[in-house]
Order: sequence, then C-alpha cells, then structure tokens
Amino acid sequence: RITSLSNLTVELNASNPGGFREHYTTATFKNSAALQLQILDIFVQEVETIKDAADSLPALVMQPITLPMIRLFCKNGGNALGISEGDGPLLLMNLAILWSSIADDERITSAAARVISRSNEMARSMGLDYRYIYQNYASLSQNVFAGYGDENQRRLVETSKRYDPDRVFQNLQPGYFKLDGENGGSLV
Repeated sequence: RITSLSNLTVELNASNPGGFREHYTTATFKNSAALQLQILDIFVQEVETIKDAADSLPALVMQPITLPMIRLFCKNGGNALGISEGDGPLLLMNLAILWSSIADDERITSAAARVISRSNEMARSMGLDYRYIYQNYASLSQNVFAGYGDENQRRLVETSKRYDPDRVFQNLQPGYFKLDGENGGSLV
C-alpha cells in the first residue's frame, strides 16, 4: 500500500491510547548473549513485583549499536557521544513501562530502577559495562552527559558558553536534560 506520512502518523497514534502513565530508562553494555539472558531474567523477576498494577505493560527492548553504525557516526571527525569503534559492538537497553494508576507510580519506577541497577551490576561483574546513556530513553534520574566522557562534556559546555552565553537554548526548553546538570549532575 502507498500512503502519506501523515496518514501513517494518524494510524500509529490510534494504536497508542491516551491516559497512560509512562516511564523510560536505559543502559548500554558491551554486546554479549550471556549478559542479555541475565538481563532478561532480572527483568522478569522485577516485573513479577508489579504485574498486578492496573493496565501495566512493561517492555524490554535490546537495540544493537553495530560496528558499521559506530563507523558512520564517527565518520566526520568523531561525535559528542564519546563512542568509538574500539568500544563496539554495543547493546542499548530500553526499559519502557506503561500503567494507568498514579497509585502505582512509586513501585513501578522503583522496579525499573532496580532493573537498571541490577543489570549494570551484572554487566560490571562480567566486564561488559559501558558508560553511555541514550538521552531519548533516559529517566530523569540518569546523568546522560556523564556517559559522553569527560572530554566531550567539556567540549559541549564550552560550546554552549561560547554560542549561548545567556543560556537561551537551555532555558527555552523546560525540563529534559541540561548541561548544567538539571536532572543529571552538575557540569558547569
């Protein structure tokens, strides 16, 4: 079938009913099938603690960051993410949970935090941990910019001070992650 992007957007929106609460969080690891199986076990254990939450829909998505992908985003002189070809291949984990009742907020966000914490601990014990935190999936408690590495953090802060000394772009966007550490640790 041939259709427009706007029609596809309307269809996609119909499959995502409103009124749900959502929580996203993420971690990145060096790629390993054994680690993925351990993370899946952790996820299943923690979902057991929240399975009775009204309308809950927990999802664990593993996305590879392949060597060819890393080569491409490093092609033009590196990248602000601090990921180099020698770091890969990597595995990006996205934990997403939807539910309907505000009464379940604390226990669901706590379960998600435990999945991340336990997964990071498991990866560390296997020598497979990695610092990068994908901003679009990060929870507000995660320090996204720390995952970019010290050199890239400094460069981003210097660029911001140079081209936006009055912090217009930092202040126009409410919430989310800021270079000065709002929702994720101080950088400047």
